[in-house]
Amino acid sequence: MTYDLHSSTTNRDYIDHIDGLRFVAVTLVLLYHVGMPGFSGGFIGVDLFFVISGFLITRILSRMQLDRSGILHFYASRFRRIGPTYLAAVATIGVVASFVFLPIHLEMLRPGLVSCIGFVSNIVFYRATSYFSPDLLYNPLLHTWSLAVEWQFYMLYPFAFIVCRRMKLSDLTTLALMAVTSFALSVALLAFFKLEAAFYLLPGRMWEFAVGGLLALAPARTLPPAVSRVLAAAAVGAIAFCTVRYDVSTLFPGAAALVPCIATAILVREGVRPGILHSLLTRKPVRLLGQASYSIYLWHWPIIVFLNYGFVHFSDYPFVYRAVTIVLLSLACGLASWRFIELPFRRPDGLCGKRLAAISTFATVPLLTAFVIAATSGLPQRFPGAVTLLSEGSADVGAFRSCLTRTAPVDGDARGLCRLGASRARRTFVVLGDSHAAALAEGLSVLASRHGKAGVLAVADGCPPFLGFPSSYAPARKRCADNQAAMPALVAATKPETVILHAAWPAYYKETPQAFEAALAKTLDWLAAQKVHVYLIGDTPGASANVPIGLAKKAAYNVPFELERTADYENSHEAVSALLQAEAHARGFVYLDTASALCENGGYCEVESNDHPLYWDSAHLSGYGSRLVAIDLDRGGGIVF
Repeated sequence: MTYDLHSSTTNRDYIDHIDGLRFVAVTLVLLYHVGMPGFSGGFIGVDLFFVISGFLITRILSRMQLDRSGILHFYASRFRRIGPTYLAAVATIGVVASFVFLPIHLEMLRPGLVSCIGFVSNIVFYRATSYFSPDLLYNPLLHTWSLAVEWQFYMLYPFAFIVCRRMKLSDLTTLALMAVTSFALSVALLAFFKLEAAFYLLPGRMWEFAVGGLLALAPARTLPPAVSRVLAAAAVGAIAFCTVRYDVSTLFPGAAALVPCIATAILVREGVRPGILHSLLTRKPVRLLGQASYSIYLWHWPIIVFLNYGFVHFSDYPFVYRAVTIVLLSLACGLASWRFIELPFRRPDGLCGKRLAAISTFATVPLLTAFVIAATSGLPQRFPGAVTLLSEGSADVGAFRSCLTRTAPVDGDARGLCRLGASRARRTFVVLGDSHAAALAEGLSVLASRHGKAGVLAVADGCPPFLGFPSSYAPARKRCADNQAAMPALVAATKPETVILHAAWPAYYKETPQAFEAALAKTLDWLAAQKVHVYLIGDTPGASANVPIGLAKKAAYNVPFELERTADYENSHEAVSALLQAEAHARGFVYLDTASALCENGGYCEVESNDHPLYWDSAHLSGYGSRLVAIDLDRGGGIVF
């Protein structure tokens, strides 16, 4: 007897082992999001969902008459499948956030509430969210990007078939062209470091759906049992490998997503054959959770965000307790949502009568919530004024944050770079560094103005001011390389008397200490040859969490905000600080320590002064903090600009 997806033994619309694959997919995502060790690549669960969806939808469309009636029926069935539960979740998230979120985060949530109604939240996140932004932790709607991508796939996919059939192309040819084009686009976007576009938008993800579609249309061929078992084992191993070895530094989706997507397609095909794999994927508990996987996925991320937000002391509990709590709540909410919302609406009469009124309510609540948020600027009336003022410290990013987008030209012309200090003075200094240097720049600029001096700022995200030290921060890798390559020409053209170097030194040192030391020595030797005076400014202590938000939560919910002990800071920075100081002194340069302004001897490193946060996040000085630190650095001999 043969077993494949096209044989008479499986000639039905429901393929039971796919529920098991859905269970695997949602488990990977859930354990990744709770921070379970060994699941750093669990985000591939979304890619498993895309392949499965592409397979199932292609099976449906390939059997349909794609006329007006057929397409409308297809859209209605797809909406019944994902729309009601999705809208109910969005409405609930908006209401809960209106009670517990600080005004600044409630306002950040507003565009997501509106965009979710039109299934375009992925576009909003693409335009407004950095690939590694810490603000993601405060967005309970972030996971809706994948559902927006899926809905957009539903909307466009039938028309791709219609157009290509009119062009006399087979469905298989159509999908092959779609897959190759989308995959090439995804790889190209990553090659040019357009990570957000590749990650959030349908064109760079379409090939993943197409992989499943190609499987659905591929000719039926029965493989020998031994070959089938080897393929299935290899696919399981590939998914396990990606789960363990991938992490946030993996360029994704692109070529890295090819492995889990192909592996999923193999498991869809080979899981239909009786055996260990089929038995595991079709066990009743696995199938049940797989059937509820969509609802579990919808609810798990807002549960994580709200529990970790801080209005309850959830972070005080051990990791295992927190992880188990999140998993159990996600399963409970997901199963309840599947049973009482998803299943009833999926019936053919699911868009009639009371259910249609319920859908209208689900859609209206987020829009009304967004309107109230906009009209009241985040409902600040819920908190004392001090809470709002503290949280708004997140917006005090200093005057030179935007300078990170300006790349020093190769010819050394500094006119396109940000100017520091006195507006009409001759430029006598250059500041080189990363985003930490951009944060300190406001204080340095104020200081230079007092001395009647001026300078220029050349900075790039995640980029140490060294000659030939590649950035590990993928989105800014090219800009970093360009900035580093332009440093000699910039110094030669501006002829500064002083060069100031400042960056998040420990982060780069921990990556590759030997390469860091070599690049530091090479850069300082070059600067010594230029006959300039150099200041190496040590990194700022920072904090374990976002400072303005942590202080605001402490004021609002009495949630503890732990300060770093001065001794702990000194121990963690000891090696790199000693290296910077030794290399600077060896060449007659000056090393300045920021901790003198921020850390008490034998005490703690401060994060606020006179009720003003000294950082706008966990590591970057606020404008206020920058001015305070710069004043301290200028004490004694001062900085000679």
